[in-house]
Amino acid sequence: MGAGSSLECLQCAPGTYNEQEGAATQTACISCPSGTFGEKHGAQRREDCEPCAAGMHQPALGQANHTVCLRCEPSKYSIAPGVAECSPCPSGTWNSNFQSTTCSICPVGKWTFAEGSLLETDCTPCTGERFCLGGATARVMVQLLGIDAERLTQSASLALRQSYVANVASTLGLADSQVLDLFGQSASSTLAAAVLSGQRATKFSAFVAVPTGSSANALAEMLYTQSFRHRVVSSVLGALEREGGQTALLGPVNAAVVSIHPEPFMPLTSTTTVTTSTLSRTGGSSTSTSTVIDTHTSSRAMDVLTTSTASNEWEKSAAARTPITLAWLCVLAGWRAAARD
Repeated sequence: MGAGSSLECLQCAPGTYNEQEGAATQTACISCPSGTFGEKHGAQRREDCEPCAAGMHQPALGQANHTVCLRCEPSKYSIAPGVAECSPCPSGTWNSNFQSTTCSICPVGKWTFAEGSLLETDCTPCTGERFCLGGATARVMVQLLGIDAERLTQSASLALRQSYVANVASTLGLADSQVLDLFGQSASSTLAAAVLSGQRATKFSAFVAVPTGSSANALAEMLYTQSFRHRVVSSVLGALEREGGQTALLGPVNAAVVSIHPEPFMPLTSTTTVTTSTLSRTGGSSTSTSTVIDTHTSSRAMDVLTTSTASNEWEKSAAARTPITLAWLCVLAGWRAAARD
């Protein structure tokens, strides 16, 4: 750090680092981020802050010792190192152990319909709207840490959504056209900004149908794997590089949350609001009145980015979505009927 000579320079304390030469005060030392610790004196790089291991978490800034890393409690897990908080076990799984990096999937025909289940007895039979066998529909969601969705350009956002469709389809053995976004558009997915463990994240959502003779449990076996997470991260980084979207990167990217949740598919719809205002003009002895109609279209807010880009994309393709959605719902009805015969 900056001073009269190198002998007068003070080292950054453990738990902090400074990457710049000539700093005038020790306030230039930056705290190690949550999920990490720094035991080194005079650390000069962010990489000198070591991540807590997978299965552990660390919520505070500027920690100086590995003993601050805490084990994930039962019903939670951490598949990636360096997290501030452990994630609750996703839908369809449970965990009763400390320091877990995975959660156990429910037996076929049973499901946990809330996150963070502790015991296998929390798995309940799938019936009615909670159907999870062949013919059911399910939402597949991934949340990525390290990407700020609000910094994505329109082209980068489209490329990321397409890469997510390809990954989900190939992992589950489906055609791209069998992956739908929240509006019912086939071969598409929905991207939204999110906050996860106190950090900015990007969330992808899409719906799929459980194939006849299969189950949501079988799909979860394929999705809740390290290989699927790695595939999603690799394709997203590749898409960002091709589209020049690296400015959206906040740091290392990891798929912190992956979940599949059986639920009836109800496509989002657009709503149109008409606002009428009256302007009165008085000139001399006469008064004239004119009416101004202000019409705008908005979409129901659920996992959707509320940006002009998202609205424009929706408006341009709204006319095409209705027949696609109706056709897809007819297919689902046929699958469900076949599954129950």
